[in-house]
Parts: sequence; structure tokens; C-alpha cells
Amino acid sequence: MSVSDGRTAGPVSARGELDMALMDLAMVWSPGAERYTGTEVFGGLRYLTTDFGLRATLPPPLEPLTGGIDKSYTDFLVGARYVAPINDNWRLSVKADLSAGDTEGTWSLGGFGVYQSGRHHFFVGYRHLEAEVATGRGERVDMSISGPAVGYGFAF
Repeated sequence: MSVSDGRTAGPVSARGELDMALMDLAMVWSPGAERYTGTEVFGGLRYLTTDFGLRATLPPPLEPLTGGIDKSYTDFLVGARYVAPINDNWRLSVKADLSAGDTEGTWSLGGFGVYQSGRHHFFVGYRHLEAEVATGRGERVDMSISGPAVGYGFAF
């Protein structure tokens, strides 16, 4: 994800930029008689990298104000999902997870339509993620991200 915006009001201007990537790598356990049906649990790693910058230009003699974060985080991830079959290829899935480690903690909720073809699974849906990270300079940043999500899964 990459977003930026800027505003100017008279002699004052501000610009913010955010570049972020989030990846989950997990193993899934399906305790039921049929895989990809019913309740499943998963565990693995979550990788989050974020580059956020904010710069405000003020009228002279004031110096510009800058701040931001450019850091990557790796967390241990645990979660559960419920998968409801529609037919041989289509599923509806809801999931929730938590992670902690390098971050101060993250959690997410999501709902997805899943198309499976053999060992391949394609996910399309909506996801909400909350994350709290430390910048390394004693600051904390809370992030809230919601929107469409696309994913891919492989079974072996």
C-alpha cells in the first residue's frame, strides 16, 4: 500500500507519505473430517514493514518539522477461521488473528470468498487490521487499516 497527501494554507504546508507491506505466513490445522470446512486454527509469522514520513514547512524563521518511521517488524501469529462450503470450489470464510513480537501487538478480522482449484486457494474479501508499533525513538504509532483484501493460499 502506498498513499500520500499534502496541504498548503498560506505560508504553511504539510505533506505525509505512507508505504506499507503486510505478509502472513501460516500453517493451518483442520481438525474436522473434511479439510477447508468448519473451524480451523493457524499459526505462523506476520511481517510488517512501514515507511511513514511527515514534513511541515513553517514560515521563517521557524524550522520545518519532520517525523516518521521507517522500520520492519516480525511477529508470531495465531488465529482461527470458520469455513463454510458453498459448492466443490467455493467457500465463505471468516477469520480472526493476533500477533506479537517486534510490534506492540496486532489483531485483524476478515471475511472472504474463497475459490479453490486443487491445492490453490484464491481469497477476495474485506479485512480490518489494528497494529501498534514502537519507532525506536520512544514513540508509539497506532495504525488502523480497513479495506479490500486479496490473497493466495497453497495446500500441501
